[in-house]
Amino acid sequence: MNKFNFSFKDSEGIYTCAKQIMLDFSVCDVTIKTGEAFSIEGLNIYSQGLEYNLAGDNLSIRYKTEKKLNIMNNIRPQKLEITLPNTFYDTVTINSNVGNLDVFDINCKSLTLYGGVGDIHLTNLLVEEKTNLSTNVGNLTSNNSSYANLNFYINVGDGKFYNCKVTGDCKIKGSIGKIKMNLYGDFSDYSFKTKTSIGNAIINGQRYNNITTERKSNHFNISTNVGDIKININ
Repeated sequence: MNKFNFSFKDSEGIYTCAKQIMLDFSVCDVTIKTGEAFSIEGLNIYSQGLEYNLAGDNLSIRYKTEKKLNIMNNIRPQKLEITLPNTFYDTVTINSNVGNLDVFDINCKSLTLYGGVGDIHLTNLLVEEKTNLSTNVGNLTSNNSSYANLNFYINVGDGKFYNCKVTGDCKIKGSIGKIKMNLYGDFSDYSFKTKTSIGNAIINGQRYNNITTERKSNHFNISTNVGDIKININ
């Protein structure tokens, strides 16, 4: 299977009707952003591995490589840059198996994102109803984003949220690594339930290990195994 560079742009606006987005990548570094028109740019990707399809308002993009690849043919990095139409989406689902993932400027009702192995950077996202973020091995960093009803899990790696807003019924779980969240909001509107093992839950500078506070409109269910979870809300 030969590598090649790929370029496609929806100059006729056919893909602007998309409301449901499904993105699935096996081995590749991926950048996802928004713009005037749908487009895909690929560098060193495999010709038979890339598929994109619009069915009704469902847009799916998949990039799969063969299970058995000659390692010498894999030295040059495989990269995809995907531009989605700049609109509000009902659902966005992103699955990145191996590779780094950068996501910018997505607005949607529901976001589900899974990272297998690699680092994830999320910038300027707005999720209004439900957010599921999980990563197996690698760091996840989010900047200037707003998440409703966040379910966040990180297995091995650090999670960092800077200048973000997190509201609703939220679950935050870390296995091995640190989680740091600098959030904006009114601290009096938040309640917490925490479970800690080898690590601490530190909220606005105070230790909240294995406690439950009176439930508020924004509730964080926090658990950590090895590593601290630090949350600042102001």
